[in-house]
Amino acid sequence: MPAPNDRTATPVSPQVEALSSITLAGLWLRLLLGGSGLLALILLVAVNDPGLKWSFVPTVVVMLLGAWWFGFGKVVVDHAGVRVYGGGVLKMLNVKPVDVDSAVAKEINPMEYGGWGLRSTASGTAFILRKGPGLVVNRKQRKPLVYSVASMADAQLMATRINQLTA
Repeated sequence: MPAPNDRTATPVSPQVEALSSITLAGLWLRLLLGGSGLLALILLVAVNDPGLKWSFVPTVVVMLLGAWWFGFGKVVVDHAGVRVYGGGVLKMLNVKPVDVDSAVAKEINPMEYGGWGLRSTASGTAFILRKGPGLVVNRKQRKPLVYSVASMADAQLMATRINQLTA
């Protein structure tokens, strides 16, 4: 079941040209990232020393970008393969249809892949924003890629589309 703010942009049929799914990180992660960015911003404003103030600028920028990039993700499946965009714009993972063995929809647990965010572990590479529906893309030569998606229906449609593309 999708979280209340997830947006499903997936068409109702896997035969269409492109499928996409936008999912939000868990509330606790969004609060942590946003709160850290806000704290860094407050420190930037509160500090009176110009030298110290400018040393905070990179921290504030990194925190705000991190909150944006890892606060939500967009997974796209089309003839070019599977791509995930952090924050909807930053391409983080990509796999072409020729490199895919199969794809399955499954409930994912972030702890299987080392936690939340962009992870690379012995289990595979993952962009996981929360526990719940996911798309697992098994590659021919390498470990699988795992993506968080908005709903199990999205994951099933995307898996079907990927399997059609690689057949």
